[in-house]
Amino acid sequence: MMGGKPYGRAMAMTADDLRDGLQLDPLSFSVGPFWPVLPPGFSAHVTLHGDVIAEIQVTSIPYPVALPAIFRQALEKPVPIAELELARACYHLRQLSHALWVNGLESASLTVLQRIHALQPGDSLAGLRTWLRRVGFFFSAGAEKGVLGRDQAEKIGGPAARAAGIAQDTRQDDPQYQRLGFQVIYGHGSNCRARWQQWLDEAEQALSLAARAREQAVCTSDCDRVETPRGVMGRGGSPSDATFVLQELLPGLEWSEAIATIASLDLAAVSDYAEEGV
Repeated sequence: MMGGKPYGRAMAMTADDLRDGLQLDPLSFSVGPFWPVLPPGFSAHVTLHGDVIAEIQVTSIPYPVALPAIFRQALEKPVPIAELELARACYHLRQLSHALWVNGLESASLTVLQRIHALQPGDSLAGLRTWLRRVGFFFSAGAEKGVLGRDQAEKIGGPAARAAGIAQDTRQDDPQYQRLGFQVIYGHGSNCRARWQQWLDEAEQALSLAARAREQAVCTSDCDRVETPRGVMGRGGSPSDATFVLQELLPGLEWSEAIATIASLDLAAVSDYAEEGV
């Protein structure tokens, strides 16, 4: 309460800014679950100091993500690697398309989506990579932010973990993938840029694997577990939700950096049901 008689007047009180200690009015509000920038179902209570996130509390986790049916089928029987890897490439490029849209590159986002619909095994993504560099995507807001610690990266798993330098991928244990010359792709950074590049690198690798697998009619041989675009899925369970890592990761970031960070992470659990129509 500040000023006035007899009881004063309700006013926003100041608090120290996280960066420079300036006294700023904190602003608290809720976001989600229907804002298209965020994963469907995700909501949080956010406190800002200026444009910097001081605190975030997750109030609702995203809806589980339904993967293409081929990934669940791979736990039941050997499946064509060409089909599996083409589905992987499409998934990663959809994630990349959303990140482009969130960063204000709507035209680039639509171009990637159009590319997905015509994607074929063996297609090159070199032109797309060059174009993304030209439009400045890898140097956009938040590209160097959202740095994951090793424990956080391991909890999320999948491409996010590999982008952070954790060279774990169940495909390396499958003799049929070894026959195709598969090698784990992993990065040496753990920020947004590293994760965007990981999606692109793994999509390109998947298309190359799909082309070789189609020529040789190769199927998977390990039906106990499968490396999905989200992480390892086995008979004992699927990748779980990792959304609460945002409560550790986002404080101290500017609003635009935080949004870019969320768009660089695939945090939702994997659904028990396959994607319809796929």
